[in-house]
Amino acid sequence: MAEIISTEANYDRWSNFLFPHSRSAEIYGRRTKQWEAKLPDGRIAESMIEIVPAQDTKSYTTKTYDVFLALIALWKERNMPDEPMELFLSDIAKKLDLKPSGKALNSILEELRCLEETKISWVFSFQTKNNTEETYKGRRVLSVFNYVKIKERSHGSAVS
Repeated sequence: MAEIISTEANYDRWSNFLFPHSRSAEIYGRRTKQWEAKLPDGRIAESMIEIVPAQDTKSYTTKTYDVFLALIALWKERNMPDEPMELFLSDIAKKLDLKPSGKALNSILEELRCLEETKISWVFSFQTKNNTEETYKGRRVLSVFNYVKIKERSHGSAVS
């Protein structure tokens, strides 16, 4: 649980870099932010955050961040289960105050795919609950994402 809250705090802390405006030229291709940091033992290390989108796709944007925050809100409303949750795109649309139209739902689906496919590496930059800067490579916001179309569901429910 503490790791999840820590993850949410890190995304918020670095949101300007992680989630640029959707019209920014920086949403395609690998992006890196680097700086020097002092480690607890006194050594100076190169800290870094690297965003690597899936091939031929965009990385996170402010729209992605909105979907991420909606997912966090829905997860909290459902008492923060440890297992993957079953959601409908319309649940996310409601949380974002969007009409569940085809255009809005397709946009949400695109952002969910981005949350699953884009990788983030944190090198001496992921702040833990103990205020230490840790390293995590190739992390994804969504580790599990199974989209089931209506025509693929049996009796209106999705099974993953």
